[in-house]
Amino acid sequence: MSKEQLLQFIRGHQKMNELTAQERARKLPLLTPTQSRRIYEELWSLWSGPLAQFQPLPAALNDRRLQLILQRRQILNKAARA
Repeated sequence: MSKEQLLQFIRGHQKMNELTAQERARKLPLLTPTQSRRIYEELWSLWSGPLAQFQPLPAALNDRRLQLILQRRQILNKAARA
């Protein structure tokens, strides 16, 4: 792979990340709490179910992941109260 091809590949991913962020910003505020919870539970079941067997995490990483989830929840709760 040439340097130009690699740069083009990276730019493509950056563009896709931007589009995904825009779509998320547009759609998330429209979700009801029930819809939001359902999506969260589906994603969680994917992570803790079939994918968990392929991505075992050491206890320290799992603890860190849980810590980040709780921090994110606190930030979202704070934003919701503002």
